[in-house]
Amino acid sequence: MQRLEKLQKKLQEYRIDCFVVTKPINLFYLLGLDVSVGMLVVEQGLFTLYLDRRYTADAEEKGYKVSDKPLHERFKDYSKVVIEGENVSYGQYLEFSQAYPNVEFLSKMVVEELRIIKDAQEIKLLRQAADLTAATMRLVLGSLKEGITEEELAELVRSPSFAPIIAFGSNSAHVHHRPTKRKYQAEETVLVDLGVKKDYYMGDMTRTIHSSLIKQVKEAHDQVIYAIKPGIALKELDQLVKTIIPLKDHSLGHGIGLEVHERPFYKTDKEKILEPGMVITVEPGIYRPQEDGARYESMVLVTETGSEILTGADSFF
Repeated sequence: MQRLEKLQKKLQEYRIDCFVVTKPINLFYLLGLDVSVGMLVVEQGLFTLYLDRRYTADAEEKGYKVSDKPLHERFKDYSKVVIEGENVSYGQYLEFSQAYPNVEFLSKMVVEELRIIKDAQEIKLLRQAADLTAATMRLVLGSLKEGITEEELAELVRSPSFAPIIAFGSNSAHVHHRPTKRKYQAEETVLVDLGVKKDYYMGDMTRTIHSSLIKQVKEAHDQVIYAIKPGIALKELDQLVKTIIPLKDHSLGHGIGLEVHERPFYKTDKEKILEPGMVITVEPGIYRPQEDGARYESMVLVTETGSEILTGADSFF
């Protein structure tokens, strides 16, 4: 219930009287319910949950009452309703608009703002996801041998947070390369970007070996890690890394938690000030088209006094 109470306070700050949560991962964050579809209507001092029959029993076991009020009666007392526009399809928006022709539907992603700061349990799970991710990275790189394919290495990743990126040679120049049947040749560049999840929380880590670019990339990574502390803005970290390498192909990183890419984002949240409890990635990279590329990525927890690398600082990686 603490997360619901925090949401209520956030809505009061924004003077939102009626807020509609439909994004499944946000429903999980707020209620602990693993659903593919659902609706939570949040009003001042009131939460009303709508689910289909597949999820009713689970919700009731957790102590939630599920309403059967039809859509055309849910927002009738409001002239403005705020929805999660980034998650609502055009068809759903039309359904809302047709049911309430006199209601103004606005969009704001409020729950994502709460998710930026992780609580103690979330940090525990992210540590475990990071440990599993680092162990899998050791397994993948330890299995590297001449003749093995990118696809064969990718198959070693269990409970992945996302489709692993395993790239040999010139394939490493592609930021989001997907594994192929290309075989490894001794001493060519190998870029591995993978993550393992733990109880819905995501891991993410990238390492590059046999690359002439990695020393410069690692220097940029380490300088950013050293600079991370409460009070610094994301744009300052971005500016710092750009003094060492140009980031032309992707941003310096992103927040990570229930989603592998979540707020804060270095580009859209560049003014965001770091606070204790944030977990972000730092992943500078350099890419030479048709030649090779290098990226080095760590998951980092912002602490009260600085930062902590969650994915390990083993120099071998």
